[in-house]
Amino acid sequence: MTRILNTEEVERITGVRFGDRSLLTDACSRESQRFRVFEFYGDSILNLGTILWALHSMRSENTAKRLAANRALAQRIQELFPVARGREIGDFVETLTAAVAMDTDHMKAMDFTTGLLGLGPVTHFFSQPQPPENVVRFPRGGAASLGRELVRFVVTDQLVRVQNLPGADAPELNRQRTAILANRRMNARVAAYSSSAAGGRRQRRQFYERVTLELRSGGFEGASKFIQHVVMSSKSRGLHNEN
Repeated sequence: MTRILNTEEVERITGVRFGDRSLLTDACSRESQRFRVFEFYGDSILNLGTILWALHSMRSENTAKRLAANRALAQRIQELFPVARGREIGDFVETLTAAVAMDTDHMKAMDFTTGLLGLGPVTHFFSQPQPPENVVRFPRGGAASLGRELVRFVVTDQLVRVQNLPGADAPELNRQRTAILANRRMNARVAAYSSSAAGGRRQRRQFYERVTLELRSGGFEGASKFIQHVVMSSKSRGLHNEN
């Protein structure tokens, strides 16, 4: 297998040591079976981490999105590993992040990826009070934006972890996630958590705000269980088989 990134260099530069080095090997080569699944999984961890950083660092949601964009990720990989070439080298931020999550846990992976981007650790923000809402920095509201990314991560995490990774198919995982998070299906699930009698968009926003409240009251695990109960119940998981 041809490794585009050298595993020894990755460990030396990032300071991370892998218990299961096959995860790192697969994350460093596009030829591996797990590469695209790692990219799919790492993307959700990265997006949640950058939103959390922006919210608590008085930066804008657009700043978080720019940091997580392919061009910015590719530039960062080029800075760390000058021998890396190609338009898609930014994928390695995501695959390395997923490999860390699989080797340890998603919290360590989130701090790894924001550290890789020069932002520092962010997971301690989960236990801190919610910053005041600022419609300039977060037009939809910071609580709603954080809740939405948290929902996306939990759904992604659950889908990835129940799959047999060597045989998992990234496009199929993406299809399942898209079906679960489809607006019309989400509207039906979250209606009970909204004070609005009408308007699916408003109902979803209020639900995402509720997710952030669950995070503040019950921690990450509490919010995760709440999301799984509402969004990924046995009935919800079967929705992607509907026509």
